[in-house]
Amino acid sequence: MKKNLKRTLCVCIIALFCGLISTPLFAEDDLVQAKIGIKIKTGQGEMRAKARNVVRAGDYIRICIHPQEDAWVYVVHADDAKAALLNMTMQRVQSTLLCLPSMYAFYRLDGGSPLEKITIVCSPKELPRLSGMIDGGLTADRWAAIEGDLTAQSEISLAREGERTFGIAGNVRGTETLEAGDPFVQDLPIYSGKGLLVKTYAFMVQK
Repeated sequence: MKKNLKRTLCVCIIALFCGLISTPLFAEDDLVQAKIGIKIKTGQGEMRAKARNVVRAGDYIRICIHPQEDAWVYVVHADDAKAALLNMTMQRVQSTLLCLPSMYAFYRLDGGSPLEKITIVCSPKELPRLSGMIDGGLTADRWAAIEGDLTAQSEISLAREGERTFGIAGNVRGTETLEAGDPFVQDLPIYSGKGLLVKTYAFMVQK
C-alpha cells in the first residue's frame, strides 16, 4: 500500500513538473510576429538598418514590413520636436509585403533634425491612440510616452526572434517581379511581441 502511494505521488510530481516546463509564459495566440527591415541607401551603397544608425543628411531609407497574420500596421516618424503617422493600414497576409514609400522609392533624410526615429507597430486590433494621429501629429514628448507604454505592453521575457519562421508568398505590394528576389527582402529578420509588436529604429543624422 505504501509503495503504491509513493509511486503515485512520484508520478504526480513528475507530471506537475513537466507541465510547468511545457506551459508557455503567455498564450501562443498572443504572440505577434512580423518580418521587418529598413534599407539605407547612401552614396557608398546600401545596407540594412540596425536599431541605432549613424547616417548623413541626404541618405535614403525604405521600410519593409510583412506581418505573419492579418494586422494593423502603423509606421510613425518622429524627430526631436514632433511625431507623425507615415502609414496606417490593415495589412492582410495575402497582401504580403508592405514597402514604404514603395518598392521603387525611398524617404530622404533631410538633416532637419539630428535624430530621426521610425517606429513600426503591428497589432491584431486597431489602436485608437495611433489611429487618431491621422488627424494630426503629436509632440515628441507625448509620442515618447505612448511609444514607451506600447513597448512595455509588447515585451516578452524570452528572446523568441527567429524561433519560428514564415515565408513571403504571393505578390509583393508595389511591384510584381522587379525586386521579388531582392536578398534584402528575402532575408528580413523576424521580430516578436506579446499582444502587439513594436520595433523602433533611430537615425543620428550628420550634416
